[in-house]
Amino acid sequence: MQYGLLKNKGEGMRKSNDIIFLDSKYGHQLLGKWNAFAAVNFTSQFDNGYNFTKYGSNAVIRTKISAIMPPAYIIESFGIKYKPKLYFNQVLPSKPSCSIKDL
Repeated sequence: MQYGLLKNKGEGMRKSNDIIFLDSKYGHQLLGKWNAFAAVNFTSQFDNGYNFTKYGSNAVIRTKISAIMPPAYIIESFGIKYKPKLYFNQVLPSKPSCSIKDL
């Protein structure tokens, strides 16, 4: 999780960074240098997002553009991994994904 706030001269406090990222991977050796793998990750935010529009010299309108979870993404992947050396590997994945805003 990451969260950051920023206050510039002449502006109020604003969100600069906001992310939830959970990642899980599982692998199993098939033959020699070939491995099967599956992975799932979840990415979202945990605070509201706003757009700030300046009107005139001092007026600022704050408009809500995102909520606490949307957008949220769940990405699942699985595939075959070839690793002939410790410093080299090649992944051949299939990547279906789902977005919470699509549900």
